[in-house]
Amino acid sequence: MSNLIIKNGLVYDPLNKLDGEKKDIFIKDGVIVEKVNGDAK
Repeated sequence: MSNLIIKNGLVYDPLNKLDGEKKDIFIKDGVIVEKVNGDAK
């Protein structure tokens, strides 16, 4: 699979007290990860 970056996505994460905060979301092989390497689109 490939890497994907969703720019300025709204993140809702009650465990980390995020309520609609704009963040970049990184996906590698279908799993959300902290960062991806340079070939992400």
